[in-house]
Amino acid sequence: MNPEIDLLSDLLVRSEIIYKNYLINQNLRLNNLITCIPHKQNNIDFIDFSKLNNPQNKTSLKNFGNILLAFKEIQEKENIKSKEESIRFNVLNFFHIDETLHSRLLGFFLDKNASHGQGDLFLRKFIEKLGYGDYEIGKWKVTIEKQRIDILIERKTPHSAIIIENKSNNACDQENQIYRYWHRTIYSKSKEHSSDNNKFKIIYLTSNNWKLPNENTLVKPKNYSKKLPEKVPLKVNVWKFNTEIKSWLIECLPLLSNQNHKLREYIKQYIEYWN
Repeated sequence: MNPEIDLLSDLLVRSEIIYKNYLINQNLRLNNLITCIPHKQNNIDFIDFSKLNNPQNKTSLKNFGNILLAFKEIQEKENIKSKEESIRFNVLNFFHIDETLHSRLLGFFLDKNASHGQGDLFLRKFIEKLGYGDYEIGKWKVTIEKQRIDILIERKTPHSAIIIENKSNNACDQENQIYRYWHRTIYSKSKEHSSDNNKFKIIYLTSNNWKLPNENTLVKPKNYSKKLPEKVPLKVNVWKFNTEIKSWLIECLPLLSNQNHKLREYIKQYIEYWN
């Protein structure tokens, strides 16, 4: 079951207890009752029931009861849908997928020689999504977890590089991390540090809107040459799994054979994992 459904179901159970006890004993203060109800330690804890604290407010309680009934109807429809299509089921939820494994899962799509059998379909779409209009020129190479870079996509001629820093599990930024990657992969090979060079990209891939690269990961290490810029001179593109990665995979789905149910289902489950 999705966390959102878990949360709403837990809220419904607790609310029903509160509401029924209120009907039995209208003099019972709701806040006192709430503290006595056992519940799971999850996001339900931050919900504020204080607005229901006045048992004299019969209109509010009546509306509250209507809300419970409406939610019950939604939940029943969701149960029917789940029985027909197993919408709550996602095999990926049975596993703890850390950042390394997420990098490998993305690398699986980007690898033109992977067992998905689609050649460079995913890689081409990904690079085009980044704005490259010359995919056909040169040979692109994808490496995963090489020299501590989560995903690196590069070609020699013309020299181009895409650095992907994967923060799917919201890991903290390491000191000078992205700067070191830029220096090793881009500057040391091209001696270029122009901010408007479209051959080089840095993607900071996150699972939350609030997760952004810290200043300390973008600044130059103290032992680097004084001739180098003090900060990574390229724009860092913040991508999210549930927007850019989802959009990329959705764009690829129509290009698969209608008979390729196995790969289609895998892609759909990975997309649902981030919803």
